[in-house]
Amino acid sequence: MIAKHLPLAALILTASLNMAVAGTPVTTTPSRATEPSEFDKIWGLATLYKDKNNPWLEEVSFFGRAHTNWAAVDSDKGNWSDWEQRRLRAGLKVKFLQEFELKTEVRFIPQGGSAYAGLTEASLTWNADPAFRLTVGKQLPRYTLEGALSSNELLTVERSLLANTFWVGEENFSTGITATGDIGHWQYYVAFLSGESDKAFGDLDAGFYSVTSLGYDFATELGADKALLRADYVYNDGDGGNTTTKPFENTVGLGFDFKQGRFGVQSNVLRASGLGKQPDAWGFVLMPTYSITPKLELVARYTFLDGEGAGAIKPQRRYENEVPGITGTKGDGYQAGYLGLNYYVYGHKLKFQSGIEYSRMSDSSGKGGDYSAWNYLAGFRLSF
Repeated sequence: MIAKHLPLAALILTASLNMAVAGTPVTTTPSRATEPSEFDKIWGLATLYKDKNNPWLEEVSFFGRAHTNWAAVDSDKGNWSDWEQRRLRAGLKVKFLQEFELKTEVRFIPQGGSAYAGLTEASLTWNADPAFRLTVGKQLPRYTLEGALSSNELLTVERSLLANTFWVGEENFSTGITATGDIGHWQYYVAFLSGESDKAFGDLDAGFYSVTSLGYDFATELGADKALLRADYVYNDGDGGNTTTKPFENTVGLGFDFKQGRFGVQSNVLRASGLGKQPDAWGFVLMPTYSITPKLELVARYTFLDGEGAGAIKPQRRYENEVPGITGTKGDGYQAGYLGLNYYVYGHKLKFQSGIEYSRMSDSSGKGGDYSAWNYLAGFRLSF
């Protein structure tokens, strides 16, 4: 099975390299030149109205994303491969009264059944000052290094199992209130959110969880482009109706995001105390990056997880858990190594991603949760 998918993976990686070498280099962010590029003009069509000097209505624009994945898993418990419309969302953003922003976005799952999958975001933000921004409504909680990033800006095809074990996950947008801001080199984020999520706003009586993050950017001190050190703390009240967060009462994390020229590295350490039958667990991820050209980026990632009890760790939902012999199993130790390439056509707004990851789950209980797997991943990312 490995031999079957290696040629396709190699083709994806080689094609990305050839495109980068042959193409005209561009930056990994949209052009900031005085004369807009063709991409700038195309993406500008999403803005229906814009006048920063209008005291009543500043901007009305569409936004959304269309992410497509191809994946294959070759494991000692069986094989699986398929395409997936990973994300399909569309929304409307309105800026008004110079300080307010209203956002509404819906999610679709076109693979089967009802395509409409509910609201992902329906929020009102008061941008009082860079030091204080208040958001009320349904929104995505932002904690862990990868969870705090928009899916448009991820450097790997999928988030690591570390993030997916402790973070809520993209389908679990929560209703609540958040405050965030930047004060000099300091950054903070505080959120109080409902524990239940559904297609609308959820049951606001079904428990709650809170998120507190504090970060400091050492870029000036280190002479780097970016050197953000951030600590996260999440509290889950343990209510039985709390279906949004993972079954951990207290989660603490420390992340570091460094960038200097072509080189970057991200690292995150997380530890959590389990609720009910969920054992405690901890782990870390280390992800170095290197820009081969302004359009082509090499990404590596190592993931480690350790559960302090049987069944503490579940397999990756995407896509190891799709293998029938792995589906529904649990383990207590996990390691994975990822190597991939990102090709930026128009920054994060239009890019191709590819990756190969080897993972290994251990299960000391002897209940069949152990496995090893090769994962082959390719993704197309479009956002506006």
